[in-house]
Amino acid sequence: MRNNIILINFPPAPDYSYSVKGIIYPSTAIMLIGTFLKQNGYNVHIIDGAYHEDYKEKIKADLLEMDGQILFVGMSVMITQIPFALEAAKIVKEINVDMPVVWGGPHPTLFSEETLRDGHVDIVVINEGTKTALGIARSLSDGSDLSIVPGIGYKDSEKVIRFTPPAPIEDINDLPFFDFSLIEADCYLNPSTVSVYKREFPHYKNVLRIMPILTGLGCPYKCQFCINVILKRRYRHRTARSITEEIKRMQVQHRANTFLFLDEDFFINKKRIHELVSICEAENIHFNFRAWCRVDHFKESYLNIDLLKRLSNIGHISLVMGGESASPEILSDLKKGITPEQIINSLKVITKSDKRIFPRYSFMVGLENETMAQIRETYRFCMKMQKINPSVDIAGPFIFRLYPGSPIFERIVKDYNIVIPDSLETWVRHISNIGGADEMPWTPEEFQKKKDLMVFYSGYALSFNDRRPRWSLKSVAKMLIILFSRFRIKHFIFSLPFEYIILVKLKLK
Repeated sequence: MRNNIILINFPPAPDYSYSVKGIIYPSTAIMLIGTFLKQNGYNVHIIDGAYHEDYKEKIKADLLEMDGQILFVGMSVMITQIPFALEAAKIVKEINVDMPVVWGGPHPTLFSEETLRDGHVDIVVINEGTKTALGIARSLSDGSDLSIVPGIGYKDSEKVIRFTPPAPIEDINDLPFFDFSLIEADCYLNPSTVSVYKREFPHYKNVLRIMPILTGLGCPYKCQFCINVILKRRYRHRTARSITEEIKRMQVQHRANTFLFLDEDFFINKKRIHELVSICEAENIHFNFRAWCRVDHFKESYLNIDLLKRLSNIGHISLVMGGESASPEILSDLKKGITPEQIINSLKVITKSDKRIFPRYSFMVGLENETMAQIRETYRFCMKMQKINPSVDIAGPFIFRLYPGSPIFERIVKDYNIVIPDSLETWVRHISNIGGADEMPWTPEEFQKKKDLMVFYSGYALSFNDRRPRWSLKSVAKMLIILFSRFRIKHFIFSLPFEYIILVKLKLK
């Protein structure tokens, strides 16, 4: 009986380094779909390409070992993962040309027909697909027509591309919490594993054992760079009681002490936050957590010092916020719904509250209609934040990348006549070239010329990790470069970049 399903998770981007593997659990979609399929009686095999560098060999081994017993091979695919996913699909078809290959995720959702035109992909899942995946499994298992499965594109017996009506938006409370028996959980919990999150809990002295919890789906905000605006995924959240019960279970079952709350904004629902705090206080529940937040939540009527202290009494917290820009005009264009003053206020409130709360902010530059003056202001704004709180972690400013799935993308493509790849093969070539100056005609020419140096110097000027280097010739050299980098970013001077030559050319970086 064909009852096995292989789900493949890929590295997030072509420049991914396996030196940071671990703690980066398989994607939400892979874990959620795998758990749901297992609950419904299927044998699920997850291959995590972000952890196992030899994942292609594992794909081959599983296909050969379970020959004739596999229903389908599923892959979650973001734009930047196309090279990995297409190669994996080719491996599957080389071993068994009749094996159904199913793609889900952002790319097949946005480019469904284009994806299906490739001979290595048989079915695409459009938008969220937990229950849709179960429908596909049942259809392939009993031989029924795929046309009865909502939310997919597929090829019929004549290889004609067909689409079914959209699937209903899923109720998060009908979906299970992740089943970690599907993966080698100890690999991700191993304290010797290099964790990208360790630095976000600087005052926690014990070993971190981190696990993710899906606490929300969708988003009510209208940020112009976000795929949620295109897909119109309304916000759905789990209750405070269900979250605390899952935390207690994982504390016992996996000895987890730190949780990644997978939620576009964990603090959207004020009632849930107050209920969660009250439950934890009443039942003496303690844990660390990392959560996304918005800077406009920090006000006397909500995230004030009193509530933050109650939260920090539960455990150490990493609050991740999108600052995006120091320019009011750019923030308005992005429909972010915040101001630079609110960004600064959020940092000041956190700084006054408790050292167990770690603030992390992300910024980006190279946006549509952004001037060099506005770009400079964003860099200086980040340095201003460092003065307010030397421990603040600044992510970026990143260079804006033109990825599909947002109103910004659609507007820039139209206004600048940018040619978008029309096949998976051309997407592979396109992804390898993303970031070149010729790919950013919507930005000032000066920015295109200096952006690589801006990224290099801001990496040292705003780096959290490099502020307290150990004493060695290499680290002393880096300390000096940090000082020079801060000067250059502050005054926006990038001529005669000798520091760049020292680190890059002499390979001290």
